[in-house]
Amino acid sequence: MGGTFKVLRALKVMTLGVFVAIGVYGLWGLVGHRGPALKKAPSPKVDLEVQKASYTAYAGDTHWGFEAEEVSRWAEKEVLIAKGLRLWANLKDGRRLEAEAGQGKASQTEGVVELQGGVKVRFQDLELEAEALTYQVRDSLLRSPSSVRVRKGDLLLQGQGFSFDLDGRRLALGGGVKAVLGGRP
Repeated sequence: MGGTFKVLRALKVMTLGVFVAIGVYGLWGLVGHRGPALKKAPSPKVDLEVQKASYTAYAGDTHWGFEAEEVSRWAEKEVLIAKGLRLWANLKDGRRLEAEAGQGKASQTEGVVELQGGVKVRFQDLELEAEALTYQVRDSLLRSPSSVRVRKGDLLLQGQGFSFDLDGRRLALGGGVKAVLGGRP
């Protein structure tokens, strides 16, 4: 039971760090970006497009940021999309969180962050892999309809879809659940 609580607590810290790193609200700081990577948007719907973006922020003792191959912003819809996304956070206690995804989308008005395409999250010895993850800010809920793998040390959890209530620290795996302790399946 204690090991399960530690897995869930580590997963909570990890997922919170990922979505802080995405910066649903902080990414709007790209508007002030100056430099050669900034170009005029090719579409009237896109008001800002940045190639090879790198963003770093400091929040208290936490240092976090992201790198992306391309970032597009639709100010009217308050939507930001990043392709080829790599996220990281150095937490105040010295631990490091890393994540990557083919694409990330943040909607400020909806309070939703979506990661898609080979999503991988690493935090200490905890690893999470899924094809897609969605975080609902208002409900503090992380979900995925896709196949998911969570590994912490010798414990491997797999399922088709999952939801994780960050506030309640409750993880629910969908159909086809497998749990393996020690070794590889």
